[in-house]
Amino acid sequence: MATGVTARRLAALGLAAAFLGTPRAVCADVCMVDAWNNDSTASSYLFPNWQKVPVSSFDVLLCLGCAGVSETLKGLTVVNFGSATAGDIAGVYWRATCGATDTGFVAMTSAGSFLEDSGSYPAWTWNGTSIDFNGCADYCGGTCGGSFTLSLYVDIGPCPTANARVNMGLPINSANNPTWWGSLFDNGGCAIPWFDLNGATHTIVYSFKEGPDAAAPGDTVTYTITYGRPGPSALTSIQVTDTQPPYTHYVAGSGAPAPDAGWDPDYGPPVRLRWTIPGPLAVTGGPTGQIRFGLTLDWGNGESLEPGSGDIAAPEGQRLDNRAQVAFNGITGCANTGVTTPQVTTVVRRFL
Repeated sequence: MATGVTARRLAALGLAAAFLGTPRAVCADVCMVDAWNNDSTASSYLFPNWQKVPVSSFDVLLCLGCAGVSETLKGLTVVNFGSATAGDIAGVYWRATCGATDTGFVAMTSAGSFLEDSGSYPAWTWNGTSIDFNGCADYCGGTCGGSFTLSLYVDIGPCPTANARVNMGLPINSANNPTWWGSLFDNGGCAIPWFDLNGATHTIVYSFKEGPDAAAPGDTVTYTITYGRPGPSALTSIQVTDTQPPYTHYVAGSGAPAPDAGWDPDYGPPVRLRWTIPGPLAVTGGPTGQIRFGLTLDWGNGESLEPGSGDIAAPEGQRLDNRAQVAFNGITGCANTGVTTPQVTTVVRRFL
C-alpha cells in the first residue's frame, strides 16, 4: 500500500503521530496496525459436506519491520456474524500468506459464544505461535505498507440448516486487551481489528435453481438445477422433479442428463420432468451435480402444427414461476430428506 494511503488510514484511527510522525532512532519491532476486507472472496452458495471452503479474506497492515525482529501470530478469535450455528459449520481454519510465506491451513477450536456489544456469535479460537511474518513488513524508516493476507475457510456439516448464512469475520475484543482492541494478537502485544471486520456472506443450500429474469414469446430459456449430497453416509439415489410453468413447452432432447423414460415430459397435469440419479452416491467432500433443460415460451401460432408454439401466446407480464423438488433417497441422520428449490421467476416481455 502506498505511504500516502497508509497515512490517511492511520490518521483516521488517530495513529498517524504514533506510527508515521514520530521518528524512531532504533527500529525495534513489527506491529499489526490495521486490517480490512480485501474483497477477494465473493458471496456464494455452500453445500452440505463441503470442506475447506474459502469464505473471508483480509489484508493485515504491518509497520516498522527490522531484520532479526520476529513478527508471529499468537492468538486468533473468529465468529460467524451470520445465522449459521456451530452445528452447521463443522470446522473452521485460518491461513496466512505473504509471498512465499504460507502457514498452510490451521485448524481452530469451537469456543461456544462470543459476546460483544453488537451481539453474541458462535466463535472459534486458536492459540499458538505462527511462522515469522517479519519479511512481510517494510524495513525501518518509520513507514507502513507491508502486509500479509489472512483467509478463513469452513467445513459445512452433513445436515446443516437450509438457508443459514455464513459471514465469518474478526470481532472486537476489548475485554482481553483494553489498550489494543481486536481479536488477532501478535507476539508484540498488538491486536486488530479496531471494529467488527466482516467477510462475504454465503448461503447454505441443499439445492438451487437458476433461470432468466425475462424472456419473449418464442424464446428458448434454459434452467439449471444444482443439487448437493447431504448426510453422513452414501445416498441410494437422488430424484429431481420439475413442474413446468404455463405457456411453456419442453424442448425435446434439451435435458442434460436426459429425463427418466416417460418423464420427458409427463403431461400430468401438471406437466412435469423428472430425473433419477442412481446410487450409491458418496457424500464425502460434498460432490454436487447439475441438470439443465430448455423450455420455449408459447408464441400462439394456433393455426399451425408447429411444435412448441401453443395456441395462445404467453401474455405480456406473465410470471412464469418455477420450482424443483429434490429428494435425497436413503439419507440418514438429517431432518431434511428432500427440499424445494427457491422459486425462479421469468417474466414475459415482448420487448426486452
